[in-house]
Amino acid sequence: MSATFVARRFMPMLAAVVFAGAALCGVTPALAVMLVELKIDATARPYNPDNPLSSAQQDFSVPDAEGQLIVTYTEDRYVGGPGGFTYDPVDLSPEYLGWGGSAEYTPRDPVAGQPFKVVVTYQHSYSKKMWRATLTARHDYQAFQIRDRGQQFAGTLTLTIEFIPKSADPITAPQTSTLEGTWELPGGNMTEIFADGTGHDSRGNTMTWTLLDAARGIYELHWSHGYTDKVTLAPDGKTMSGVNNTGFHWDAVRRGPPPAIETAELTGSWDWGPGSGLVDMLADGTGHDSNGNTLRWTLGNAASRIYVLVWSHGFVDLATLSEDGKSLVLVSNTGAQFSAVRRGGV
Repeated sequence: MSATFVARRFMPMLAAVVFAGAALCGVTPALAVMLVELKIDATARPYNPDNPLSSAQQDFSVPDAEGQLIVTYTEDRYVGGPGGFTYDPVDLSPEYLGWGGSAEYTPRDPVAGQPFKVVVTYQHSYSKKMWRATLTARHDYQAFQIRDRGQQFAGTLTLTIEFIPKSADPITAPQTSTLEGTWELPGGNMTEIFADGTGHDSRGNTMTWTLLDAARGIYELHWSHGYTDKVTLAPDGKTMSGVNNTGFHWDAVRRGPPPAIETAELTGSWDWGPGSGLVDMLADGTGHDSNGNTLRWTLGNAASRIYVLVWSHGFVDLATLSEDGKSLVLVSNTGAQFSAVRRGGV
């Protein structure tokens, strides 16, 4: 079954559903949440019942809110045949959602050996349901009579499913705070998050955290008990929404005022060096260079004084501010490293 067929098939079939457990009820994420992230690096090999196809699965629930559900499937090189992605209800239910959706295929007609991408977008008022996403390696058809002669094809396949509430603006909403502080999670569990990338909860579990997307306020928390949370910080820094690696959604409320981002440290005019000219950083999280390119900047790690600069020309720079505030060391997403010097006083 091709990915194209799967995508078209499941738009009208996202119907039979199951009510999520009581632990999930009443949890309503306020911001964009990544529900599913799956990846397969398949190798060319025979497959049979004792050596099954490469596959990956993840259960997820649909938040109880209006918004968009965006499903993105990619193949590094299209080979056709059965395999690809599916998402099915964990249990059957008489309730139907009737999701309205649209699919975009790139390219429209897949070309053997070339990258292939499918993006399916659903828009509706969602009820919380439990689903199972499955990613399966491409393979040739294997009839029941020759079950020992199947062949799996090589390729890298990915599947992500993200929910974006109608009221959320996760890309453009400026971040005014950082993650560190005291948070109250469901059940009264208190969690302390520190600027050095560590933290712990009131039950004695420890964790480390990393920044995934500064512009959208997305972080990942790795816990000592084995769970991994992907969280989205609200632009005002007062709440965050998360989903763990089992598909469980939760919200947290900050206790105490959020720490403000120190915008004054980066604002000003910077000399980017020969050929690049001056770059002006503004206090509202925007900026521009002398060539007319614009940027948005956010604080990535307060303890390390690292900022993320997202440029209109497509480059993304990680900028580390010196302790005296007079210079920057930058690394771009191309791997290039360079430095900048502040013009004028700090």
